[in-house]
Amino acid sequence: MCKQCSAGSFSSLEGSASCSNCRGDSYSTATATECTLCRRLFFYTLELECAECPTGVDCSLDGGATQELLTLKPGYWRISPLAAEVYPCELTLACKGGADFDTTTRSRKLNAQGSDSYCNKGYTGPLCSTCVRNGDETYFLGLGTESEVKECLPCGGAKTFIAVITAPRVIMLLVALFLALGLLVASFIKCKPSENAKKRMRLLIDQIARENDIVMVGS
Repeated sequence: MCKQCSAGSFSSLEGSASCSNCRGDSYSTATATECTLCRRLFFYTLELECAECPTGVDCSLDGGATQELLTLKPGYWRISPLAAEVYPCELTLACKGGADFDTTTRSRKLNAQGSDSYCNKGYTGPLCSTCVRNGDETYFLGLGTESEVKECLPCGGAKTFIAVITAPRVIMLLVALFLALGLLVASFIKCKPSENAKKRMRLLIDQIARENDIVMVGS
């Protein structure tokens, strides 16, 4: 009498009266002829074996994870569906996780900066660590209004001016502010520098701002 094999077991012979349990960490769906999946906490690799799921991957269901269809938790990123390495994102709110894989083309949505498929809106590049800068859709790195973590915020619509500055450039900004303060103090104490000196100082301030991408964003 034929027997239908249940999930987690298989029969390699059609019409067999008995089923065999999947060995080790392998797993199968019902009526399977071989075990080509893995139990929970493991995923089926491109080498056709079961490997322990890395940190940041949801492998909570039996038979639910393969290397091409890994479901990442929010805050984690990988470069392609062929990559078994999963990395934590540096920006807390940058990576949305999920399993955004195009099974039609069997390829990731890649661009020149890396895979954006795991990135939330406004983020791009490896680890989703860069803010999008694309014409009208431009974001800058700043502190969120409801949290004290760095996130990519949309440009425009700000009620006050915001200086978008990266940490290594703070010193250069301070130099520019010092030069500007020098001009202000000189005017108060009636120590008037020559017009040529003032022009050179203003040019230096402008050059520091331009070379260090210090941008004033306003409404």
